[in-house]
Amino acid sequence: MKNPVVYADLSFLVNFVMDLALLWITARWSQSRVYYGRLLLASLLGALYGTGVLFAAWHWFYILPVKIAVSILMLWVSFKPLGWEQWKKLIVFFYLGSFIATGLLLALPYLSIYTRPLLKLRWLWWASGLAGLILIAYCSERYIVNKVLPGLLRFQVTLKFDDKVCSGTGFVDTGNALRDPLTRRPVIVAEYGLIRDCLPQEICRTFDPGTGEDDFLGAVLSSAWANRIRMIPYRSVGRRHGMMVGLRADEVLLNMGQEEIKHRDLVVGIFHDQLSNDDSYRMLVPAPLVNPP
Repeated sequence: MKNPVVYADLSFLVNFVMDLALLWITARWSQSRVYYGRLLLASLLGALYGTGVLFAAWHWFYILPVKIAVSILMLWVSFKPLGWEQWKKLIVFFYLGSFIATGLLLALPYLSIYTRPLLKLRWLWWASGLAGLILIAYCSERYIVNKVLPGLLRFQVTLKFDDKVCSGTGFVDTGNALRDPLTRRPVIVAEYGLIRDCLPQEICRTFDPGTGEDDFLGAVLSSAWANRIRMIPYRSVGRRHGMMVGLRADEVLLNMGQEEIKHRDLVVGIFHDQLSNDDSYRMLVPAPLVNPP
């Protein structure tokens, strides 16, 4: 029985298209910004690597650690992730897509009564697998974005004000563009109910219903925490300009599981309502704080 003939150009094309699809799906599932030039470059790298297996002298280059290293390199070229949280999302979704694609390609011939013709028409086999992968990606995107991704983006946050500590669940907010007017550093947004016990009574009274602007300013200026106060301008839907009260925290600790990121003298904006309908998180953490330079 003759061994099947595998053409390098077709192998390169198939690997390129599948790698491009996997990287695109990874971007969709992880809600990462897509740079198509980077995706094409990473897919080219993956296709060259995948085609190289046809050359017997290079087989040593296809052991598992090297394969993992090449996939990590492809993700870095595509997205240039800056921190562990972003790496974690990309790796999980890239390999999830890879396992789904492999499973489809192995299963398709056995789902058809025309198994032998399908195996002969390899282009149809690969096209069917690619179409199935994209269909699964579209159908599962809402579930992954709403259910799986939030679990990867939530973590414990600890705020320290003098000798008092407040802790709660934070959520990475890529759309949080608030900045401290003095230092231009990112601002964390926290629910008032979470940090209330960390604040002096004179500060808490300024947030009581019915407190006028003059009363608020007077209480703030006479407080020992006057040097911590920031007025943060912001924009929101239905409100062109607004001001949020912020307080400078002595220390902020982000518990990322594998590591703990520490920031000093960050401003915490105070939000008077709930940030999450189900209380799954009580702080919004800007992405630059999770992925420090």
